[in-house]
Amino acid sequence: MELSTEGQDISVTFIVTTDINGSKVWDINATCSNCISTPPYKGTCKTQKTGSQSSDNCSTAITFTPANTTGTITISATAVNGGTTYPGSAMYNILALPIQLLSFSAKNIENFTALEWSTATELDNEVFIIEKSVDGKNYEVIGKVDGAGNSNTIINYFFVDENKSKGLAYYRLKQVDFDGTYEYSAIVSVFNDPKDPNVKVYPNPSLISHMLALVTIKKT
Repeated sequence: MELSTEGQDISVTFIVTTDINGSKVWDINATCSNCISTPPYKGTCKTQKTGSQSSDNCSTAITFTPANTTGTITISATAVNGGTTYPGSAMYNILALPIQLLSFSAKNIENFTALEWSTATELDNEVFIIEKSVDGKNYEVIGKVDGAGNSNTIINYFFVDENKSKGLAYYRLKQVDFDGTYEYSAIVSVFNDPKDPNVKVYPNPSLISHMLALVTIKKT
């Protein structure tokens, strides 16, 4: 499951498995630690086990709103039908990615290619490594730009590739943390036609490839 910003809802599916015969409607009551207080968290589902079945199951999704983008949330639930109760719980770690990349673009400007990108937030961001490919498969490092470390404000970055390629060129960012972990950005491409007589004036609008910052919730 994934989140994009603090406070964005997530959906958790609960499955009830029973060996009780007949049609049963299960009331599922859930709680969540470290979530924004918007109770009740409730759902229902229905099982219809026959005598020939060893068991039957049903499921329902319940929406939760974590209070933060980092930390741990513990979700507990109880399925109730008459006097029968099934408890269950799950713990999720919310892990924030090191940067929130707002935009990344590349454009030809006369005899060089300009790369621009912006970040909204940065966490332990040591450096951006700029990589280039002429076939979209094999990349080589063409430069580095220091990251801001930690930041909660928008930062704009700029890099010039003076070795302008003919035809298509592909670029990507490799963002590296201080501990050596890294993430790749989306890939952007530009086409250079040496026969094009038009002068490209910066900063005309260009195609911007967006990479959403995602917070991943992993079940432990």
